[in-house]
Amino acid sequence: MKFAFKIMLLLILAIGCQENTTISLSDKYEAITDFQSILEFPANINESSGLVLENNRLWTHNDGGDAPNLYQIDKSNGTIISTLHIANANNNDWEDMAEDSSYFYIADIGNNRGNRQDLNILKVLKPVTSTDTSYAASQINFSYADQNSFVFAKEMHDFNAEALITVGDSLFIFTKNHISQDTRAYSIPKNPNTYEISFSGRFDTEGLITSADFDEENRVLILLGYNNYMRGHAPFIWCFWDFAANDFFGGRRKRFNLNFSEQTEGITFSEPGVILISTEKEDGNGGNIWQIDLRQRIPDTW
Repeated sequence: MKFAFKIMLLLILAIGCQENTTISLSDKYEAITDFQSILEFPANINESSGLVLENNRLWTHNDGGDAPNLYQIDKSNGTIISTLHIANANNNDWEDMAEDSSYFYIADIGNNRGNRQDLNILKVLKPVTSTDTSYAASQINFSYADQNSFVFAKEMHDFNAEALITVGDSLFIFTKNHISQDTRAYSIPKNPNTYEISFSGRFDTEGLITSADFDEENRVLILLGYNNYMRGHAPFIWCFWDFAANDFFGGRRKRFNLNFSEQTEGITFSEPGVILISTEKEDGNGGNIWQIDLRQRIPDTW
């Protein structure tokens, strides 16, 4: 009886601590409430985990376990316009995607258990038309220089990652650190090869980072994430600007909490200062793309 009472007391204290954290983060950062849902994904895109808008074409992919496909989505109604199959790849744990003028980069970097030794980024030519349905990818393999243990430790390590951007000749990965609730930035060349990568910066995001995008013209980095609470997900975004070179965390920054409860997994700029966010379907909730206008919230940036 005493043991059961102690367990119940610990649960009550844990819930109370999480609720207090929720309140403090809500009070600490500005909340965005004037967003809109612009489309709902079809049933077979139930775990949208990356998002890119290029040449007015909207692309996404599912999380691990789906076929190795990129889906072009009709922005007016959410239907699938075309499917690009990556013929020589598997979707082990695709977590984000990015693009430059010629290529898509697909981040097969999910590592919840901390024991993956096959982390990679797929480099795929962009399709010219919607009739291009199957491409082969080249592979950028990597490991973290500061990871010394590969023992199974689900969400009890800091070597998971779900966010990827392109900047010039490099790719940047931002980690999803369950223990420290911060993120580390790692750079990696775009040339297919095998690399050992070291982190170049760290920032206390006060939550889990799940996606990223970079406005190269205006030099604004945006990180998407959420806080996990007993009652659900509390999503947020971090914006970074006025930094030198690729010192993303060395300039100005601002966090916004998003006033909805869905698991936010993909982010892309649709135009300077306007972002699209995709969410996973979960227990009948989510599976949407949300649009948010940041232009008045970060003046003199766009």
